[in-house]
Amino acid sequence: MLEELTARIQKIFLPKDVSLPVAEANIIKDMWISCSSETAKALSETINSKVEVNSASPDILLINGVPKLLNPNNTATIVLWVKTLGNVSGVVVLSSTLKDMLALADRLLKKERGYFKDLSKENTSVIKELADLIAGYFVTALNKLLNTTYGLTPPKLSVNLYRAIEEFGLGKVYTEEVRVLMLKASFGIIEENIKLDMVVLFRKENVEKIVELININHFQPPVEIMPRSGKLFSKS
Repeated sequence: MLEELTARIQKIFLPKDVSLPVAEANIIKDMWISCSSETAKALSETINSKVEVNSASPDILLINGVPKLLNPNNTATIVLWVKTLGNVSGVVVLSSTLKDMLALADRLLKKERGYFKDLSKENTSVIKELADLIAGYFVTALNKLLNTTYGLTPPKLSVNLYRAIEEFGLGKVYTEEVRVLMLKASFGIIEENIKLDMVVLFRKENVEKIVELININHFQPPVEIMPRSGKLFSKS
């Protein structure tokens, strides 16, 4: 039902030629590569497994097109999101197939691969904690890079991307033309053959403010993050 509504909305709001100026795109891309790379490094140290990262170029798009980009094959998917708290509001989204997310829960909870067949109270808590950690890594890197003090809300989980974007707090996504700056990175956990997508969304109107912050602070030294400690990942 929501997918059909989205298709109708997209026909009404046909994307105009909206793109970032080259200079702004390059500035934001450099910031994104730095922050997503540091996030992957910290995640790798936390789960003690090699993590590769592929950071895409920034893009401007209608927010109701995000679910299709994150789940082009319409497979069973889990999405978790955390809102940023600061002078530029946004949302950090973690998305993966149900199969890969359950496999990751198996690893984190020291179960055999395939132990979890579906979401449960036990694995949902660990999946949310992982989302909180990843979002925390990113925001820590962003704060150090931009000299800001962004905070985070507790993570939420959904199995319906089309409903989830309504709760991102970025606008009335199915009744208005809401354009967002999308920053996307794909993390590959090599040993387990697991893929996670991290997407950060800001309203398009905030792009100028983001570029200004980067320009003010772009001479900062490279970011170094120590892995966050949580009860899930503490050494026994």
